[in-house]
Amino acid sequence: MKKGKSKIKLFYKRNKKIFNRVYFYLGSVFSLIPIACIIGIILTGGVSNFIEKAKFEINATILSYSEYDFCQSPFIVTYSGYPKVNRIYFYKEQTQYLDYFENQIDINVLKDLDFLNVNHCTGTRYLLKKAQKGKHEKDRETAKEILVAYPPELRDLYSFPLNYGKRNNKYIFSRYEKDIATMDLDNPAIAYSYAVYLDNNLDQSWHSSDIKNPIKPEALKYITQSAEDGYFISMMTWLQIFSSENNFDKNNCDTYLKYINTLADNNSIVPYFTLMQGYMGKINSSFAKTVFKCLDKKPNFSKAFLMLSNINFDGSTRNPVKKSNNFLSSYPAIYYLYGLGDVDQDHDKAYELFNYTEDTVGSTGIPDHAYLAYMNYMGMGVKKNQNKGKEMAIELAKKISLPIEIKQFCNLKVPNLLVLEPYWGKKLSKRDREKKQIKYNEDKKINEKITNEYRDQLSKCLIESEHEVNIKFLKEYIYYRMSEWFKNPELVKNLNYLGKLN
Repeated sequence: MKKGKSKIKLFYKRNKKIFNRVYFYLGSVFSLIPIACIIGIILTGGVSNFIEKAKFEINATILSYSEYDFCQSPFIVTYSGYPKVNRIYFYKEQTQYLDYFENQIDINVLKDLDFLNVNHCTGTRYLLKKAQKGKHEKDRETAKEILVAYPPELRDLYSFPLNYGKRNNKYIFSRYEKDIATMDLDNPAIAYSYAVYLDNNLDQSWHSSDIKNPIKPEALKYITQSAEDGYFISMMTWLQIFSSENNFDKNNCDTYLKYINTLADNNSIVPYFTLMQGYMGKINSSFAKTVFKCLDKKPNFSKAFLMLSNINFDGSTRNPVKKSNNFLSSYPAIYYLYGLGDVDQDHDKAYELFNYTEDTVGSTGIPDHAYLAYMNYMGMGVKKNQNKGKEMAIELAKKISLPIEIKQFCNLKVPNLLVLEPYWGKKLSKRDREKKQIKYNEDKKINEKITNEYRDQLSKCLIESEHEVNIKFLKEYIYYRMSEWFKNPELVKNLNYLGKLN
């Protein structure tokens, strides 16, 4: 080491001029950083402006160079492959706030209506410049109002540090909100932001179950005012509030149905499908359940079938839309089998549609396979073939999903499975997580063994049984599955769920 040290010193002395140039270069570079910051502060008009601008540019850079260019609209939905009508709705929803500023600022800089396109990073850069250093006070105030009126998705993208889907970080432009009470609260977009400003619970309420406390009356007042003025995001938030079990009020039903129909008519995805399901009495979501309650728990199958028939798949790029799609096969099949609403009972059509499905035998949706087995047994829509019906019933038994609530067959009691405790999503040490994962995998194997043993015993039972036992099994299974699918056993009891001739 001593020899090496002396050699290094000697080398340094011989090349001192070169090293001095390197030192001078590095020193110049590092000295430029504080100089650049000082210049930036001067140009932006102060420390606050500079910090705000810096945070924005950091986020804009990350968004621009992500896997998808998140500076483009309509963001994730653009890349998700939803049908074109749904993507157009999302674009309208996310840029609707600009409609309320059309006469106050050059909107063409912010969005292109002809091509349904907007680069919000470019638009925000333009607004920020106006807000910080606009020549006229009116321009500055308008730019600040627009930044305050940004919808939730944009606020997420401009929270710092950037963390998709997390709302714990601070909105970069939050300093303008201190004056929100003096802004134009008749503007629906600002009224929405003011409501969220008053009650942060609204900002978290993506699902009605997230609403833990009553909404502050003043916040509810402005959400309702904004919704009444046609602001889509406020309508959706209002629906989320009153979809909560704690907030349901029969007196709000007319308004509830008005808003959800408005959003559905404009091709908003969740309102469209949950409204359709509510009309059917399929109450597997808080929205659909509220619709059903507002109908006095009396389904409207005619309206539901009309909505089902009008689902638009044009422009969908997620997967090719095949006849096997549930909304083209299983859903309409039960209308024809049961004879629901204005749909004439047609066993032939129902059998044809059930055959299109590609659902696995042990799936948890509409039990297409069980229906086909039962219809073969009964000669409904197909020539009566009990052997084929039995064969299909046995195939179902070999792949049946557990747990399941059906009566005992051949003295077989449906087994109880171990409850699998998840090992993910919790703040656990690496060691504890590994222990829980080992336990999870062990319990999963035990459940698989129990399930396979039950399947073997059940299929053996059906093989050895008369046709009547297989038919009884299919009836029980169909009722259980349809009750689970509708999440409404009382409704299923009153439906012609086995397709008897009307």
